[in-house]
Amino acid sequence: MTVKEHCEMLAEKDGLIVNESQMIRKLEAENAKLKEQLILSESQNYCKICGKTLEGESEFKGVCWDKNTGKWRAYIGHNSKIVHLGSFKSEIIAAKVYDKKARELYGEFAHTNF
Repeated sequence: MTVKEHCEMLAEKDGLIVNESQMIRKLEAENAKLKEQLILSESQNYCKICGKTLEGESEFKGVCWDKNTGKWRAYIGHNSKIVHLGSFKSEIIAAKVYDKKARELYGEFAHTNF
């Protein structure tokens, strides 16, 4: 192993960028993560039942009013599907249920109400 290779290995271990190819790989990884976050945030906002964005029905993300039951419904998008989290008498409780599930599914990238 040459001195240059050894320095590059140590720098990569410590998270330092040594050459252009490492910079490109790091930027591509960051770009992929940002695209994934955007897709997640867009899929979390749509109510398949009422066909509207969830934010338009309630002041809270992931909550919409169900006229048929007279209750607030909580939904979240996951893996390109809408998951029904339940129906609640309180809009705030529905929002808290949404937040809990969002944190469970998306961790630090979750878009929560509270």
